[in-house]
Order: sequence, then structure tokens, then C-alpha cells
Amino acid sequence: MGKSLSKSRFIEMFGNVATNNKRWEKTKLGNKSVIGSSKRIFANEYTTEGIPFYRSKEIIELGMGEKPSVELYISKKRYQEIKEKFGIPIPGDILMTAVGTIGKFWIVPNSKPFYYKDGNLVYIRTKEFNPLFLKKLLEMLIEKYKVENANGSAYTALTIEKLKDLQIVLPPMTLQKQYEEFYIQIDKLKFILQKMIEKLELLKKSRFIELFGTVNDNVHKYEVCSLGELVDINIGLTHTPKYTETGIPFLSVKDISSGKIDLSNVKFISKEEFNSLPKGAKPQPGDLLFCRVGTLGKPVIVSNEIGDFGTFVSLGYLRFSSDSKVIQNTIKCWMNSDLFDIQVRASISGASQPNLNTGWLKKFKLVVPPIEIQNEFANFVNQIDKSKLILQKQLEDLVGETK
Repeated sequence: MGKSLSKSRFIEMFGNVATNNKRWEKTKLGNKSVIGSSKRIFANEYTTEGIPFYRSKEIIELGMGEKPSVELYISKKRYQEIKEKFGIPIPGDILMTAVGTIGKFWIVPNSKPFYYKDGNLVYIRTKEFNPLFLKKLLEMLIEKYKVENANGSAYTALTIEKLKDLQIVLPPMTLQKQYEEFYIQIDKLKFILQKMIEKLELLKKSRFIELFGTVNDNVHKYEVCSLGELVDINIGLTHTPKYTETGIPFLSVKDISSGKIDLSNVKFISKEEFNSLPKGAKPQPGDLLFCRVGTLGKPVIVSNEIGDFGTFVSLGYLRFSSDSKVIQNTIKCWMNSDLFDIQVRASISGASQPNLNTGWLKKFKLVVPPIEIQNEFANFVNQIDKSKLILQKQLEDLVGETK
């Protein structure tokens, strides 16, 4: 992972905070902050609307700057009772995941109401530290500390008492605020770059509609085909293989849901098991991978550089014949568009676990322009992607490796 500009600046200003090579005053975290958790909320107190109730998953999403996928709520009445009797999170509090995935942080930005799960999450409240400085400081220290102090076999956990004993440095508040000002400027640049990347994606989608039209209006009077007429649809292995420490990568949804093939946290199978996999679980260069369970779509073209890999049933792929009426970029952009989403929603209505069933996926309709038009669009996409790559590199230089 690349080192972010904010992390580099932090080290430049405060040194190695683990060894304290700049000789700052040291103290225990518990001496300079209040650390605690929430009041317990029982399952029968959850509601379908009201005040958002965050667990570790939502805090991790918020800490990454993403919109939380809120699934649980508590009533406004219960929230008010807790607020009056015990208090609630306040702006500047740092929430930290303390069970399972330990050491993910989020600074409460404002007074918008929410509550959170006891035990799994703890809050850190202090006036002795700038919140942005303290969050970055904890991120620098927590990995080593949790290995030495977390306990539990089924689920690792870092207790409040252990967290209070964490040794931290205490630089002057003026220096902490200088770091905050630098961080805010970086965050503004990050926002601008992200918006530019989003605009390029929108430009790609609008150009697709302009050149292709839609099934409903088909303004260019192009041929309309079902997906099953155009490509061979395959799904991955339908049972769990025997995993190995090393070997051939075996991919599932998590390995392509970022929009690219990510082998950083992949599982492996043996060469022998890979050789025995059915055709549907062995994509090849030029195939279009997609997520078919839970997270839907997210198509990725398999490159020549990726090498052999297998896939679980949560993934599928489309294979294109040499005389196919469509090229990969056409289907990829279609699967990323509202034109595809509309047909997905119509097919999975009411399903508790959404999945792209190959039976009805074959029936999905799309407009098929002449290959010349598709190649024109593919060239346009390549130019857009080159511009995106430049912006993503700039973003990576600011914040470290991006998803």
C-alpha cells in the first residue's frame, strides 16, 4: 500500500510515535481521555425506522468516507431515554471497532442523531488532543498494540481497560492543530479529485446512451438482442473447495467488487484442484467477470496478465466468441448502467438474497449497434480511462492506495 501524503506529513511533524524519537511527553491514553461504550440495546428494541443504529460494519464504512449501509434502527423514544440518562456521542468523539476487526476509527462530525452497539465499539472523548491528530496517532499505534493485547479465540477483542493503558505521545496542541489544517487541505483536494473521477464516469455513461440508445426507444433502429444470444454465460464452482496456503488464486465477490481484480486478500487452491474445476469456474483472458450474489454486476474484463485463477459460485463470467456481435466494453458499460439495473430490479423483486440467476440473465435485452459504433465507443472509453488513471494516481499520492 502506498504511503499517503497525510501519513508522510504526520511522521515528518511527530516522528516515529512508537519509539518516540522526537522525545515528546508520554502518557497513557486513559489518563487524558474518557473511554467507554454504549448502553446495551436488545434485539427486540430494533425498529425498521427511527434513529440509525451503527455496528462495526457501519463505522468502518463511515471511517472510509462511504455512506453507511444502515440496516438497524432504534425508536426516537428509546434514543431520547438514553440521551437523558446516559448521554450520547458528541462531535469530536472517536469511535473505534474493538471486536473482530479491531482498530478502525471514525470521528463523529456533527450532532446528527445515531446510536451504536455496545462491546463492539468504544468511544474516546478528550479535550487534551485534537481529534484528527489523535485518530491518526491511534492508527499508527493500534496494529502492534492489538496483537500484543487483544484476547479471545473465537473473536479477538481489545478491552477498554487495555485501551486505557496504551502509551501515547503528547505534542503541543499548536502542532496538533497545524497537522489538522494540513489534513483538511488534503481532504479538500481528495474531494475535488473524486468528483472529477465521478464526472468522467458519468461522461462515459452519457456517451453510451447517446451512441446506443435504449431498448425502449431504440432511436437508432439498431438490432435488439437478449444477452443469451450474444455471449456464453457461466457461473463459478458451486461447492467450497479445499483451500491451501499458496497456489492458484480462487476468487469470490470480495476480490472484484472494487471494479478490478484484487488479489491482495485472495484465497488459494492447489494446482490439482484447479485442473479439476469445471469450465464455468475457470475464466480466461477476454472474459467478462461479474458479481452474481449479494453485490451485483461490477463487471471486470480479465486481462492477459492475470494468469490462472478459479472462481466461486458468487461470480460468473461472460465469454465472447470470435464472431460475436458485441465486444467486451459494450457489455461492461451496459452492466454498469441504469439500463441493466432496471432489468435486475424487475427480476429480483422481493428476494432476500439478490442474485443474478443465469436463467433470466440470458433474457436481458440490450441494443446492439454495428461493431464500428462499438469500437468507436471502446476508443472513447479507453481515453476516459487514461484520464481516470492519472486522477487516481494523484488521489493515491494524497491518501495512499485507493480501492
